[in-house]
Amino acid sequence: MQHIKPILISCALMSIAACSSHPKQAPQPVMKESFSTSITKNGSKFFTYAITNEEPDKPSSKRRPSNGGPQQGGPPGGERGKPPKQSGKNKSDKQFFIQLEAKLSETGFCRQGYYLHEKQINKGSAKIRGECREAANKADRKKVVEEFLPE
Repeated sequence: MQHIKPILISCALMSIAACSSHPKQAPQPVMKESFSTSITKNGSKFFTYAITNEEPDKPSSKRRPSNGGPQQGGPPGGERGKPPKQSGKNKSDKQFFIQLEAKLSETGFCRQGYYLHEKQINKGSAKIRGECREAANKADRKKVVEEFLPE
């Protein structure tokens, strides 16, 4: 009986130590998405699409954009905008443009492609400003006005 007590105590201590040694799971980043549109008096349609991945416990940090400034984006002709072909871009850049395409398709904004005015892709965030290739019609104007009316 005297040999059983030390064995039981040892087993209990090992069990407690084993349970406490599991590493904590890192908190999952929170993705925030924004899509804003505007239509000028002359019918030009502009949009801004941004996503941010934030760590729940860490405030977002602002970094210098990797590539900004005016550019022309999207394909020539009447096709939908596509990510510009650039060498050395990683999967997150490609994924961002896939998400942009999905948002433009979902909203029906920029049905004939877009011009890329500004692109900022940083670690944890990305932002695109663009202009649609087609001018706004009555339905586009009505939809944009309805988005900003208070309910």
